[in-house]
Amino acid sequence: MEGYSKPLLKFMEGSDKRFVIPVYQRNYDWKRDNCQQLLNDLLDVVKENRPSHFFGSIVSSTEGDDYIIIDGQQRLTTVSLLLLALMNLIYEKKIPCESTQLGDKIKEDYLIDKWQPEERKIKLKPVKNDMKAFNSLFDHAADPIKESNVTQNYLYFYEAIQNANVSAKDLFEAVKKLVVIDITLKSGDDPQLIFESLNSTGLDLSEADKIRNYILMGLEQKLQERMYEQYWNRIEEQTSYQVSEFIRQYLTFKQSKWPNINGVYRTFKSYVTTFEIETEPLLEDMLKHARFYAQIMEATTGISSVDAILKRLALLEMTVVNPFLFAVLERHNDGNIGEDDMRRVLAAIESYLFRRLVCEVPTNALNKIFATLNNDADRLIDDDADYVDAVIYVLEKKSSTGRFPADEEFEEKVRTRDFYNMRPKNKVYYFNRLENEDSYEIVNVPEMMLAKEHGLSVEHVMPQTLTEVWKKDLGPDHDRIHETWKNRIANLTLTAYNGKYSNRPFSEKLTMKDGFIDSPLPLNKWIAQQKQWTLTELELRNDLMAEKFLNLWPFPTTNFVAKEVSGSQHALDDDFDFTGTRIASYTFMDSRHYVTTWKDAAEGVLRQICELDPAGMHHIARLDEFPGTFISEMGEPKAGWTNIGQDLYVYLATSTASKMRVLEAVFERIGLNGDDLYFEIRPESENEQE
Repeated sequence: MEGYSKPLLKFMEGSDKRFVIPVYQRNYDWKRDNCQQLLNDLLDVVKENRPSHFFGSIVSSTEGDDYIIIDGQQRLTTVSLLLLALMNLIYEKKIPCESTQLGDKIKEDYLIDKWQPEERKIKLKPVKNDMKAFNSLFDHAADPIKESNVTQNYLYFYEAIQNANVSAKDLFEAVKKLVVIDITLKSGDDPQLIFESLNSTGLDLSEADKIRNYILMGLEQKLQERMYEQYWNRIEEQTSYQVSEFIRQYLTFKQSKWPNINGVYRTFKSYVTTFEIETEPLLEDMLKHARFYAQIMEATTGISSVDAILKRLALLEMTVVNPFLFAVLERHNDGNIGEDDMRRVLAAIESYLFRRLVCEVPTNALNKIFATLNNDADRLIDDDADYVDAVIYVLEKKSSTGRFPADEEFEEKVRTRDFYNMRPKNKVYYFNRLENEDSYEIVNVPEMMLAKEHGLSVEHVMPQTLTEVWKKDLGPDHDRIHETWKNRIANLTLTAYNGKYSNRPFSEKLTMKDGFIDSPLPLNKWIAQQKQWTLTELELRNDLMAEKFLNLWPFPTTNFVAKEVSGSQHALDDDFDFTGTRIASYTFMDSRHYVTTWKDAAEGVLRQICELDPAGMHHIARLDEFPGTFISEMGEPKAGWTNIGQDLYVYLATSTASKMRVLEAVFERIGLNGDDLYFEIRPESENEQE
C-alpha cells in the first residue's frame, strides 16, 4: 500500500480512467450542508488565493482501467456532481466563462469517456441506487430521481454556483487546488480488510483533532507553539486525553444543547465564529472548564462532602450531568455559592437520578434536562443566594419522563421492585451507599464487588433455589413467598462468602464460620439478630430498608417562589402539551424566527428541512403511512395544503397537537434531534386558544 499527496483532479483526469464504487460500500449520503461546506471552502480558496486545500484521502485499487474506490467515495462523488453542474452552467451560459472549451475539458477529462461503449461512458460508477440517479443527470430526457441525495446535491450546486459571484474559470482553478492523499493498494492487499481497518482504527481525525487544527493551524509558528504548550496540552492532561468528549460537554454547557457526537467540530466552529471569540480567551476558558472536568471525573474539588457525592455519581456513569456541574463549579469558583450550597445541589441531583432509576423512569429526557437546568434556574432568580433552591424547584416541577419521583412512588418501588437484576454498576452504587451511608470509616464496596477473588457479592438470604428445609421454614405458602420476595431488597445483602452460604438453612448461614453473626458489615447487623428468616422477617426488613432509602435519597425540600418570567421555552421533544398556547418565536438550527401562529412555525421549520435534506422530504412524501399522509408531492396546491419546497406540500389545516406530531415524525425520519427545535411560548396571561 503506497500513499502520495496529489491534486484530486490529477487523480481523476484521463479519459481512460473509470472509478467504481464497490457494492459493499454504503450509499452516497452527503447532505446539503456537506456540499455547502465544500463550496464555501472553494470560494475561500478563490478569495484568499490559497495555494491548496486538503480534502482527505482516497484509497483505491486497480483492475485494468478501473479504479476500485475503497475509501473516499463521498468526496469523489461530490466533486463529480460539482463538476457536472459547472459544466452544464458553462454550456447554458449561466455563469461567466470566457469559452465553452472549459466545459469540454471538464466533460472529457473528468466525467465522460466518449470512446467507451455506452454502458461505460460515464467515468464514475456509484453503487446501484446512486448509479441510476447519477446517470439520469447526464440524460436530459430522463426524469431526475428527486429522492436521491445524488440528485439533490447536484441541484444544490447548480443553483448555488450561479449565486456565488464567481467565474467558471476561478471556480475550476479552486477545484484544481483540492489536495488528497492518494493511497493505492498493491496486488497482495485485501481491499475489504483494509477498508474495515481504515474505519475501525481511527485513521480519520477525531473531533478534538479537527478542533485543535482549527484553533492552531492559522497561527504563526511561535504563537502556535505557545498556545499548544500553555493551553491545549494542559487541556489534554486535565481531561485524560478525552478531549472530544470534554468539548462536547463544554459546548453543551455554553449553548444549553448537546452537539451530535460526530458533529462536535462543526458545532464548535459555529460557536466560535458566531460569538467571534479570540483564540487565547477561548483556550483560557476551555482550560478552566477542563479543570472543572477533572474535578468532576476524579472527585477532587477539595470539599470532602462534595467529593463523596461525586465519587458515588461516578459509579452511575451518568456523565449527562457534567455540563450542569460545570455551572455549579464555576459559580463556586467565582465565589457566588458556598460549599454547603454545592453539597445541597449535588445531593439533590443524586437523589433525582437514583429515584428515577429505582422507579424505572426512562432516561431519554436527561440530556435536555441537564443541558438547560442551569439556565432554567437562572431565569427564576435575581440573586445567587436562591440558586440551589431554584434548581430544586425546577427539578421538582418536572413531569412525566422528566419527573422527580416523590416519596410515595419511590417507597412503593423500593418495596416491590427486583433489585437483584439491576445493571451491575447500579448494584455497586446502591450497595455502596447502603453499606457506608455517610460514615467516614468506609468499606470499599466498589473495589470489593469488582474483585475477581475474595470480593463481595450479592447474597440472597432466602436462596434462589429452595431446599426442603427452606420450604418447611417458610410454611405452606413457600412458593408464593419465594417468587414474590426472592429478588426484593429485603432479601438481599452483601457477603464475601456467597459460595459457602449457598442454599444452606438460615440457622447455618447465621452461625457457621464467617456467617452473618461474624460479618463485620453494618448491612448484616440486623440480619444477624434474627432467629429465623420467614415472611415476617422479610416484611420487617422491607420496612427498615424503605426507611433507609428515604433517608439516604431524600426528596429535597424548598420554599422557593419563582419570580414572574416573560414566557417559557420548550423543545420539540419536551414532554409538554402545546395545545392552547400561543407561540412567540421558534429557534431551529441556531436561527430564531418570530411568528404569531403555530401554522407559520410548522411551515417555516418544514421549509428549512426541505432545504437541508430535500431528498429525505421527497422520500417521506411518497410514504403511504404517517407522516407521508400529511406531506405530498403535487404540481398544483389543494385547499389546506401549504408549499414547503419544490413540488412539496404539507397539510396544516389541523390542530396544534397534530402539527407537533407531524414535526416529530419528520424529525425522526430525517434523523434530526428534537432539541434542535425550540419554541418560545407567550406568557399565560396572553395565551388564548388558537
